[in-house]
Order: sequence, then C-alpha cells, then structure tokens
Amino acid sequence: MATHESDLVVPALTVIARFRDGVSVSELAPLIRLTIRPDAEDREPLASGRGDRLSQKIRNLVSHRTLERQGLARFVSGAPAGRFFITKKGEAMVALVDGSPQRRFRPAPEPPVDAGLFA
Repeated sequence: MATHESDLVVPALTVIARFRDGVSVSELAPLIRLTIRPDAEDREPLASGRGDRLSQKIRNLVSHRTLERQGLARFVSGAPAGRFFITKKGEAMVALVDGSPQRRFRPAPEPPVDAGLFA
C-alpha cells in the first residue's frame, strides 16, 4: 500500500524530535526515507524525473505545512536554511505511538554526532 502524506507525520516528528537544534528540510527528507518502509509503489520514479513518489509525498508534507498547521512542529526561517522544531503537541504524539506494535515505521536513525543532537 502506497504511503500517503498523512502516513509521514509521525515518522517526520520522530526524526525532528531527535534534533535539539532543529532539522532542515534537506536533512529531514532522507531521514524520513530511512525511517519508513517504502513499498514498490513509493519507489516508482516520477515522470518529471524529480525523484520517486515517496520523495514527492515528503515535499508535499513540507509545502502543505502539514506539521505546522496541526501544531506538531514549527518551522523557523533562518540562514543558511530554515529548520523544523518539534512542539509539545508533536512530542505527545510521538510518545503516544512510539510503543505501538502496529506502527509502519522503524525507529528514527541515530543522528550524526556533530549535528547538534540530543545525547
């Protein structure tokens, strides 16, 4: 079953929660990809040549401001790039589903040591 934009909310929050100094869109996209389990349909290349169906869903999650509209994360513009930060509501959602055996995603990958992350 193909991934929908709404399926990316919790995996995105799980990744964002690991970065105390926020996470940029360019950092977020590959980490979401490592966190979820994309199926064959998700990996189908787009006709435009701009990645696959999953990469388009991730771009939609950002451009539709889904996380911000739901109060789960905030995006702070800045140089050189804007960053996402998790909100208390987002933390609560991650905590709520974190132990669920039904989840369709893997735990967020360990972030690089030099990325300003939680210990």
